Formats: sequence, structure tokens, C-alpha cells
Amino acid sequence: MKDKMQAIIAANEPIKAVSLSQADAVAKFSDDPYRSQLAKAAGDPIAAHQLGDFVGFQEGALLPDLKPLKHFALLSVAGAYWEGKSSNPMLQRIYGTAYYKEADLEADAKRRQEAKEHDHRVIGRDLDLFFVDPKVGAGLPYWMPNGATIRRTIERYIIDREVADGYEHVYTPVLANLDVYKTSGHWQHYREDMFPPMDMGDGEMLELRPMNCPSHIQIYKHHIRSYRDLPMRIAELG
Repeated sequence: MKDKMQAIIAANEPIKAVSLSQADAVAKFSDDPYRSQLAKAAGDPIAAHQLGDFVGFQEGALLPDLKPLKHFALLSVAGAYWEGKSSNPMLQRIYGTAYYKEADLEADAKRRQEAKEHDHRVIGRDLDLFFVDPKVGAGLPYWMPNGATIRRTIERYIIDREVADGYEHVYTPVLANLDVYKTSGHWQHYREDMFPPMDMGDGEMLELRPMNCPSHIQIYKHHIRSYRDLPMRIAELG
């Protein structure tokens, strides 16, 4: 793959801005279900860019041509679900980086190696702090005794620090009616990154909270308050 990229860079073809009608784009990519779907969801006309026979739907390219990309590195290959949904096919995602100067590329490689050596997942495994079971879900750690001790120590420090700064601590539910997040604006703006609502069977839709602030607003509204009560400092570890 690296040899192919070097050949494309050496050809130094220009990256041209193009405009396609939606109908032409759908017809052009009829044998590509993914780009065809993107074309159907785009506006009309579609602003795109072209390099040789390849057409990308991004409105603009970062460079007019590939000549500056002499110093590059392929970093990794990973699987990614189409549109981020596990029910969709898994595609292959290729990560890479490029710099104008070779020294900058070497410095980046050094930084990445240092970050790899300090990867929390590696440290967590080597020190038996936590583990993640794919049968349970990615990003859902089981804290082992060593990790629980560190976590407890940090939590106690945070609580003591916040109390010293005048904060009062509360506990709020991890679930709330979806209407709470529609009122706060989270649902309109961040629904794609939130967990899907849970239908409780009686018309009530519960949502896993994306953050604490809507619940803390409910706590503020629970009593009639005066401006003399301000500033009101509440905190929560969750």
C-alpha cells in the first residue's frame, strides 16, 4: 500500500473541485453502496473534489496537489461499522499521517511511541488495575482491588477538595425521562452520540444521562430560591 501511495504522489495530479448533480453521483457510484448512499443523502448539486478517477464528497481538499506529501507514514488499520452502527457492515479504516519535513515525521513517530508505552490499557493490564471484557462491552471496565484502591483515593481527594472550595455533594439518577434532555437541548444536538432511549412500555422513555447538569438544574428548581442563595455550588461524582 505504501508503494501505491508513493506512486500516486509521484504522479502529482491536481486535486480539482468538482460539482455533481445528485442524479449523476448516484449513477456514477451505483456499484458502490456506500458512496451511493452518501450521494442520496447529500444536497443537489454535490460539492466534491477529484483526484484522478477518485471522487470524494468532502467539499474541499486541504491541498491543491499531493507534491508536499513526501513524508508520510501508515499508522494502523482498524475495523469500523458503517455509520457507527453495529448492525451495519464493518468496513476497514486506514490511519496515516503526513508532514512537510521528515524531521517532523520522525518527531511524531517518537511521540506516538512514548504514548504507546504509557497507554492506560497496557498499564491497567500490567498492574492488574482493571480489565475490559468484550462480552460485556467496550469501555466498560471491571475495577480490580488495586485499581479500586487508586480510584477510591482519587475520589476522596476530589471530594475533600470540592468541600474545601464550598461545594455540596448530591447524587442524582443515572436515568431520566427523555423530555429532560429534549428541554436541555442535548437530544436535539447530541442524540447520535447518546444511548438509545429505553421504552418502559407505558409510553415513558428513559435515557441514560449524557452529563449531570440537567439533573443539577432539577435540584436547583426543587426549592424556591433567591439571588441571595447564589452562588450555589453543587457537585457529584458519577
